[in-house]
Amino acid sequence: MKTILLIENGSRHTLAFAHRLKQYDVRRIQYWNLTSGDIDAADIIILSGGHPSVLHHHWFYRRQLELIQSTTKPIIGICLGFELIVRAYGGRLYRLKRKSHGLRAITVILDTLGLGVSSLKVWEAHKWAVSSVPDETFFVIAESANGAEIIQHKTRSIFGCQFHPEVVDPSNDGSKVLEAILKMIESV
Repeated sequence: MKTILLIENGSRHTLAFAHRLKQYDVRRIQYWNLTSGDIDAADIIILSGGHPSVLHHHWFYRRQLELIQSTTKPIIGICLGFELIVRAYGGRLYRLKRKSHGLRAITVILDTLGLGVSSLKVWEAHKWAVSSVPDETFFVIAESANGAEIIQHKTRSIFGCQFHPEVVDPSNDGSKVLEAILKMIESV
C-alpha cells in the first residue's frame, strides 16, 4: 500500500480528502511540523488547499516551496498547493475580484490524463488564480476564464488543480481528475 503524505495548509476539506484516499496509507501533517523523515516515508505528497495566500506570505510556505523544487517524489497540489507549485516555478498569481465558490465549468485543452472529455465541472473555493504558468516547465491541461485549472509538469510527476477534487458533490468531476492523476503517478 502506497503512503500519501497530506500536508495540511488550513483547508477545511482535509478530512474529506483523507476519506477519498482510503485505498492509501494517508499520513496527515500540519505544514509547520513537516520534517525530512515525513517526506522520506512518503510515496506521494499532496499539498492541501488553505490560507493565507502564498503571494504575500512566501516566507510562511518556504519549506513547501523548497520541497516542490527539491524532491523527486510525486506531488499533487490542490488549490493553495497548486498555487505553491506555480510560484515555486516562477509563475504568477492574481487576486480575483470576488471569491470563486461552488461548481465551475472548466475546459480540457490537453487530455494527457486520458479523461476523454472536453469539459468538467469542479468545486472551487479560492480568492486567487494563476495568470501565467511557465510554458517550458508545465502543460496546462485545463483552464477557465480565470486561468489555468489543471497543470502537469513536463518531466516530473508534479500535478496541480486549482479546484477541490475532495469535495463530495455528485456533480463534482474533480474526483475523476484526482483518480486519473493517481493512476498516472502509479504507472510510472
